[in-house]
Formats: sequence, C-alpha cells, structure tokens
Amino acid sequence: MRWLRSLSDGLNVLCKWAGAVLLLAMVAIIVVQVIARYVLGSSLSWTEETSRFFFIWIVLLGTMIGVHDGSHVAVEFLLNWMPKPLSRFIKWVYTLCLCVLAGVMIGYGIDLTISVSVQLSPATRISMAYVYSAVPVCSMIMLIHLLRDLLPIGAGETKGSV
Repeated sequence: MRWLRSLSDGLNVLCKWAGAVLLLAMVAIIVVQVIARYVLGSSLSWTEETSRFFFIWIVLLGTMIGVHDGSHVAVEFLLNWMPKPLSRFIKWVYTLCLCVLAGVMIGYGIDLTISVSVQLSPATRISMAYVYSAVPVCSMIMLIHLLRDLLPIGAGETKGSV
C-alpha cells in the first residue's frame, strides 16, 4: 500500500512539473506569435496548433493533480448529513465507479491513439498519436490516484476522492 501512495505522489509531482513546463512553453509560443504577427507583420503557421496541443496536455495533467489532491468539484453536504459508515460506503462506490471509467478511457484511448498514429497534424506534421496519447496516459495516472484512494476508503479511512 505504501508503494502505491509513493507512486501516486511521484506521478503527481511529475504532472505538476510537466504541466508547468508545457504552460511556460505555450505562453512563450503565443508571445512569439503575437510578436511575429504585430511587429514583424508575418504570422507563423505552427504556433496556434502547437499551443493547442500543449493546452490539451496541460488540462489533462491539471485534472490529474485535482484527482490526486481531491480538489475537484463535489457535492459533500449530502455526505456530511449521512452516518459515517454510509458516507464512507458511498465514497467507496463513487471511487470504484471512477476506476471503471478510467479503465474504459484507457482502453478506448489506446485504440484511438493507435488509429490516429498515421495521421499527421496539418501545420507541424507530427503524428496525432502524440496529442491523443494524453487520454490513456492521464487515465492511467488517474487510475493510480483512484486506487490509492480506494483502498484506504475500504479500510475505513476518511481520505477519498469525493
């Protein structure tokens, strides 16, 4: 159990760093595009596409950070009114359902990534698999975070993703 928590925490740090680096790169690319367009009078063809691809990864990595920290939107006032055992059971069922959803997203995400691997993006000419791989990669990370939360909930701890 301790190794799962360490893995989850390590992946969370990696998501934070990767998201920060991608955000910094995206801002730099957009600044270069603005300078090229308004100062030099010439637009760069690859900047919008690249920043969009970075944004996709940033959003999914940020979502993984939210899942790890349990900071995503939740309706907790109903759970606070319930008896502790019932509240804990509902959190456990909810987290289990999210694990199933993550598993489905991994499977379909891998299939989709494989099917678009031969497709090239219009401006940068990179494989679209790099963009679409965000879904299965982040879903795997989400599953690790959820399993870390699922096991303590079943054991009676109050930490959970609800």
